Amino acid sequence: MNYQDNLRAVAQLAGNPAYEQDADFQAILPSAIMFAENLILRDLDLLSTRVEDNTGELTQNRRRFILPTASGTFIVLEVLRPIVDGVYGQPLLPASRETLDMLYPSEVAPSQPSIPQFWAPIDQATVLVAPPPDQNYFMSCFGTQRPATLDPKNTIGTFISTQLPDLFLA
Repeated sequence: MNYQDNLRAVAQLAGNPAYEQDADFQAILPSAIMFAENLILRDLDLLSTRVEDNTGELTQNRRRFILPTASGTFIVLEVLRPIVDGVYGQPLLPASRETLDMLYPSEVAPSQPSIPQFWAPIDQATVLVAPPPDQNYFMSCFGTQRPATLDPKNTIGTFISTQLPDLFLA
C-alpha cells in the first residue's frame, strides 16, 4: 500500500466515508501514522530495522566520527569496524569518553598507521574514536535504524505498511 491507499483505508476503517474529504481528519493523519509506526517499531524487534552502513568515513587526525545517514538514522549502534584497504578490521571496543580523553587527548595520530581501536558515544549522530586515524578510512556501522516513515513523498510504502498492513491500520 502507498501513502494515499493507506489514508483511504484509514478513513474507511473510521466508519465514515466523509472522512476522506474531512480537512481536520486529514490534518491529524500524519501524526496518527507516525504514532502507529513508532508504536510498532518499539514493540517489535524487526530484522528489517537492523542495518549495516559502510558509507561513513573517518577523517585524518580527527577523533569525532559522524555516523552515516545514507540508509537512515541509527537508534542503537552495536558495532563499528574500520575498513582498511577494503578489508574489515577488528570491531572497535566501547569505552567511556573519559577513558578516551585520558588515553588519547590529542587529535593528532600517535603513529603510522593509526587505526582506531575504541569508541564512545557523544550524541545520537556522533561518536568519539581513539586513537585518531592517521588517514581517512571508511567505517562500517551496524545497528538498529529508524526506517523511513510513510509520508506523501514515499509513494512506495514502508516495510510496516507493505508487510504488516493489518497491524499498521489497526
